[in-house]
Amino acid sequence: MAAMELVCAGAVAGCASGGGEGTGAAEQAQGQPSQEQQSGVQIDTPKDASQVDLCGLLPPELAEKFELPPEGKPDTSITTGEETCRWSNADVGRGLDITAIGDRSLQTYLDNRDQYTDFEQVQIAGQPAVRANKGTPPQDGGRFCDFFVALNENQVLSSQATGANSEAEDPCQIAREGAEKAVSNIPPAK
Repeated sequence: MAAMELVCAGAVAGCASGGGEGTGAAEQAQGQPSQEQQSGVQIDTPKDASQVDLCGLLPPELAEKFELPPEGKPDTSITTGEETCRWSNADVGRGLDITAIGDRSLQTYLDNRDQYTDFEQVQIAGQPAVRANKGTPPQDGGRFCDFFVALNENQVLSSQATGANSEAEDPCQIAREGAEKAVSNIPPAK
């Protein structure tokens, strides 16, 4: 298990540096969003993950579907410094990180879309979201995939998957399904 954490940590660190096949999406959008940026994305059902146990957002059966351990482990995101939950399996070279990023608007990603080789606006669990990846796009054989979901004007949920040693699973399928389930389990903002 420790080996996979190193693989995932290395994969996420690669993402942060923007080198190799990493995505670099999280660190590219770290700046504090302006009010103008915040107001550009319509969020009909604001949610708040600030008081949520991130490791409780993914049901064991979904983790097991992707050959990940049923329970994630709390950690700190290498790219954002935020609390994250990591599911990883060194035997299959696969991992998933779910992170709630505060003080960030989805507009930040939209404003920087030209920095990504793979960028698409999507809806995840009824919330506006983007798939934003640097490096080799997953559809061209890249082994990393990031989705960012607007929870409210100042918070996004990041779902980052790696399939570094695996041809069997599309990392975007893992990241998307992880995001769908995680977001659906986050309560509405008060």
